[in-house]
Amino acid sequence: MRPTLFSVSTSISYFLINSVCFPTTTIHPAQALFRPVSMCVPDLALICEVMLMAEGFQKSRELARKFVGLYRLCEGMLSKARHYDWKLRAIKTTLSVAGAMKRSSPPGVSEEKVLLRALRDLNVGKLAGGDAPVFAGLLEDLFPGLPATVPRAADARFEAAAAAAAVKLGYVPEKSFLLKVSQLRELFTVRWSVFLLGPPGSGKTAVWRTLQAAQLSLGEATDVAVLNPKAVTRDELYGCSQLATGEWRDGLLSRCFRDFATDKTKQHQWLVLDGDIDPEWIESMNTVMDDNRVLTLASNERIPLAAPMRLLLEIDSMAHCSPATVSRGGVVFVNGDEGVGGGGGGENSSTPSSSSAAGGVWKPALESWVSSLGDAELRSAVRGLVDK
Repeated sequence: MRPTLFSVSTSISYFLINSVCFPTTTIHPAQALFRPVSMCVPDLALICEVMLMAEGFQKSRELARKFVGLYRLCEGMLSKARHYDWKLRAIKTTLSVAGAMKRSSPPGVSEEKVLLRALRDLNVGKLAGGDAPVFAGLLEDLFPGLPATVPRAADARFEAAAAAAAVKLGYVPEKSFLLKVSQLRELFTVRWSVFLLGPPGSGKTAVWRTLQAAQLSLGEATDVAVLNPKAVTRDELYGCSQLATGEWRDGLLSRCFRDFATDKTKQHQWLVLDGDIDPEWIESMNTVMDDNRVLTLASNERIPLAAPMRLLLEIDSMAHCSPATVSRGGVVFVNGDEGVGGGGGGENSSTPSSSSAAGGVWKPALESWVSSLGDAELRSAVRGLVDK
């Protein structure tokens, strides 16, 4: 057997011999260049239990099991839409909303109802196609009899203002349309970056324009700046240094951020990015969309987001978004098949609706997936839903 020589550097070389392993007790010179890395999957149930306890829930362990079970079922049974996120960042946001609801709820309201309302109100707005009835069925199985007794947290004064604003702008104030307006307003309270997702002509622009007009009618000053990030170059978007003088020149985004940061008179400030998402510019927005809320420029200057500022990305697809970008923003899905707030699949649904998956040719596939679940209690709950 003939060894092959690989040159690692001018001073280090080693022999790689096929089918021969070095003894575990011997440290080869090349191995000294590397460091071991250990990683583990986070225990979501334990994280949920601790966060629920910190938010004041007495039944934190029981509710944590239901919470994690619901998100695991959603990840396995709902369609594989690109904008779905059932990971740790989404869990943290939902738990924070549940804690705020518990503190604002009147005494005597059960903790199951509080958590159910948070799970439903925060997630139903991003569901596409036939996933909504499946999600409702999962909630009914995990919280038997409760969904029908817990109405959506509605603001009657705002909804009346939204209906009047829609008529004034020439839109039809249908119930599904006004629901999307309310969902966008609710999501702005817990997320500073929101994806308004839907095919062209589905009414995305009408949703945020109606929300802006409704807030203005209620006396809430709302300033909006609209940009198309694909219409300019990266330097024109973020800014660049002049080659001749080395002087920094602001781009469109950095200029908007500065103007919003200095204006203290507005209660709401929105930067609407209306255009396709491109990794060339969206990855630089990750520090803006996460908990840092800071825009870092090429000049090493850091511009923090003002408290009333929100980032709204009006897009028709998330095909070019990394999972890190998807997890950093909330999603309001506007369906174009059955009007605003309808129930079609849209282009982001890559599998048939799960409502049809409960029978016919999909039942064997579902049964195979259920059998692979490790928790017996979870398997029993899923089988009960499939039988329904």
